[in-house]
Amino acid sequence: MEELIAKIKEKPSLHNLSNEFIKKHIDSYLTSYHPDLTKKAEKTKLIKYVRRKINIAFGMFQTKKINKLPVLLEQLKHNPNSLELHNQILATNKSTLERLPFYSEIYKKILNKEKSILDIGCGLNPFSYPYMNKKITYYAYDLYTQPIQEYFNIKKIKGEAKDIDLGDQKNYTFPKTDICFLFKVLDSLEKKVHKKAERLIKSIPAKKIVVSFPLKTLKNKVMTTQERNWLKRMTERLNYSLDHFKTENEIFYIIRKK
Repeated sequence: MEELIAKIKEKPSLHNLSNEFIKKHIDSYLTSYHPDLTKKAEKTKLIKYVRRKINIAFGMFQTKKINKLPVLLEQLKHNPNSLELHNQILATNKSTLERLPFYSEIYKKILNKEKSILDIGCGLNPFSYPYMNKKITYYAYDLYTQPIQEYFNIKKIKGEAKDIDLGDQKNYTFPKTDICFLFKVLDSLEKKVHKKAERLIKSIPAKKIVVSFPLKTLKNKVMTTQERNWLKRMTERLNYSLDHFKTENEIFYIIRKK
């Protein structure tokens, strides 16, 4: 197991992941496929599979500055109110880097009197906490949340950071909160049918859900699909209200359950 983990972490974008997180994916592969690891080809296949699965959800959204994250977290322990350190951490992830100039504007439009947030597929978004300008209970869920848990401890933020995989078909029970963030999550569940997206939205015990989608590709090309008409049709059918606004790189839909 140690040998497999070390080999997987040779890929630079996966170097900072915890051994325990990688072990979970190896165990899942072993349970599903029962490879004969005495054969080099079988071992290579496992390593490629786990790397690809983790990279799709994690590595591809990192910037070249991701290796600075552990150092920046350590610095934040000694200066927890530094906005500059928060910004540097947000700059290690492509989505939060794009969002960085707009966080104040985004939170003015989506946050009002909310006292609790559920952030599903959070990435490094919880590090935007200072831009919320309020104390709030924060539940952050994603494939890998160890840096988020460290951050919550540093800032003494109430809530929890929890590892979940929305693609494993489990029916997760989410905590009841005033608002839920689903930033750039739904496209990763499915491309055409949207049954999983609808099931997820209906299962979230929050009356207000903010969903976002990218307007540009990871290579910074403008996407042909700007608005999600399927989401409009779904909310109409479910009798949910829907508003939206755009930033330079992202479209945000505010869903309100009646």
